[in-house]
Amino acid sequence: MTSSEKSTWRGVLGRIWDAGFSFTAYSAAGSVLNGISGLVVLRFVDPIAMGWWNASQLMRVPFDLLRAGILSGMNREYPFLIGAGKPDEAKKVLETGLAHTLATVVASQLGLGAVLLFVEDRNPMLLLGLITTGVTWGLGAYGQYVRSALRTSRHFTILGRVGLTVAVVDTCLVALVWRFGFAGLVVRALVSATATAVLLFRQRPTAVRPRMDWAVLAQLFRFGRHPYLTGFVLLLGAQAERLMLLSVPDGLNLLGLFTPALAAASLLQIVPGSLQSFFYPKIIEEYGRNGDVRLLRAATLALIKKTFVIMIFVSAVTALGFAVLVDGLFPRYQAGQPATLIVCASGPFLACRMASTYFAALHRWPEYYAYTIIQCVLPFGLIAIALGFLAPLPAVALGSGLALAAAGATLVALMVHHGKKNQLA
Repeated sequence: MTSSEKSTWRGVLGRIWDAGFSFTAYSAAGSVLNGISGLVVLRFVDPIAMGWWNASQLMRVPFDLLRAGILSGMNREYPFLIGAGKPDEAKKVLETGLAHTLATVVASQLGLGAVLLFVEDRNPMLLLGLITTGVTWGLGAYGQYVRSALRTSRHFTILGRVGLTVAVVDTCLVALVWRFGFAGLVVRALVSATATAVLLFRQRPTAVRPRMDWAVLAQLFRFGRHPYLTGFVLLLGAQAERLMLLSVPDGLNLLGLFTPALAAASLLQIVPGSLQSFFYPKIIEEYGRNGDVRLLRAATLALIKKTFVIMIFVSAVTALGFAVLVDGLFPRYQAGQPATLIVCASGPFLACRMASTYFAALHRWPEYYAYTIIQCVLPFGLIAIALGFLAPLPAVALGSGLALAAAGATLVALMVHHGKKNQLA
């Protein structure tokens, strides 16, 4: 790559990075509030109740089958068509994406009704957890559609403000949990999901009517099927901690005690997730303009390096914060403290997942499938091994953390290897 080409991709990344900082700052502030309020909730809900709550989240797995990769295809095609100067085709993508999203919302609520009719365990905490999971999934599906339509810096700033606003509301609603316990937790989640959907609806970047174009739907599925399949497999792998804990004696209580570790993992994903959600449509739009693969790879790799360094600091602060808060305020969850620290130690490797941007943009799926399979299968295997010589909570955290590091390093290595092979060709 010549010096002028290096200057070009550095300039592109610099503009994207500067614009994305505002969005990430809002997201980080909202996440800190969510993390603190989530921990405060633990003071008013005992571990067994949190175990039921965490177990009910598993219902998201079959619901995610409804997505069929359409929004994944839209996330790639919409900014690409804008960058290629095809606004009419881009509008059709938005209309079809909205029609499909509304259809999945209806289907998810029908599925929720079927689950409630046939579930044998009538434990009220399980039933309330399932209802909350189903309803919030439906509301979140619309929010995901709006996010897939975002591409300008202004839109991302609005999205960051929405996240911060909802975080403030969530923090205030902790009072419901203090007053009503588990029922308050349910109401808090429902109000939060509703507020997010309403705010995103009001701030949607382009107002379109749902209109199903079957040719466009087929095109979106063609582009989105690979992210859909890999995303679903990754979702299965992400359930390894919950499923492995439920498989051991006293698993439900252990799953409740693992809540601080799950909260830390969720908090750590905010920074790389926010940067990638901003970075992806912007770099795709740029790639649509110039078709420069070397620019795409160099910018992605530079972003991964920067994010990795940032995540070292974020992970350390998160570990310290959870150690102080859990030890001082939530003594019932102290047994999960070692697991939380292990989860934080693996946080920097979340940056490696950004390499998926490169393969998705180029439609290079063999490498991404290899990463996906590793990230899905490896946690189960490593957790099973760790359970042979560690207590369940640290064993689950260690196995999951090692799998994250190994899969992320593999994905980056595949990206670098593909880039070198491409230069030699």
